[in-house]
Amino acid sequence: MTLSEFIKKRLAELGMKRSDLVNKFDLEWSTLSAIDHDKTVRKITQEKLARALQCTQGDIQACMAEQPHPFRKEAARKEGLHKTQPVVEETEPEEEPENIFDSDPDPETSLDDYLNTPFPEYKSVYEEDRLEGEERYKQKLRDMCLRIFASGVPGVHTMEKIYADIGYALVKELAGGTE
Repeated sequence: MTLSEFIKKRLAELGMKRSDLVNKFDLEWSTLSAIDHDKTVRKITQEKLARALQCTQGDIQACMAEQPHPFRKEAARKEGLHKTQPVVEETEPEEEPENIFDSDPDPETSLDDYLNTPFPEYKSVYEEDRLEGEERYKQKLRDMCLRIFASGVPGVHTMEKIYADIGYALVKELAGGTE
């Protein structure tokens, strides 16, 4: 039994009309129309229907499980979704990578050489983020130093004064901006 048929049956049993579903139970006409066209309904609509029809949500879901579904129609067809099967071109198989576990070890390589071969180093994502953050901070400090250096007036500001300004700005930055 489809959900639409179930609703009609329950309305008849309860002596109600479809307009009662709209007016008393906050359902939309468009929702009822969608149900008539075998469309699926959301959980909130299922709850409203169960309350209005004085049944369980399981009853509603059981009806929805029996509704025709486009995917089931397509799966039942022999040819599936496409009427013609696509032509697949044959390609040459790629070389399979060498399986190091099946091969015999190189007779000229000693056991000590195998044992002393270093493992590759992997950095975690967090480590990469930390390093990237450090680089951005270093670049920020470089830019600040260059800005102070470039703002010096030739003949007025001495190198000692510029270095002092850079040192003051660095200390201020490293102290968190407090003076």
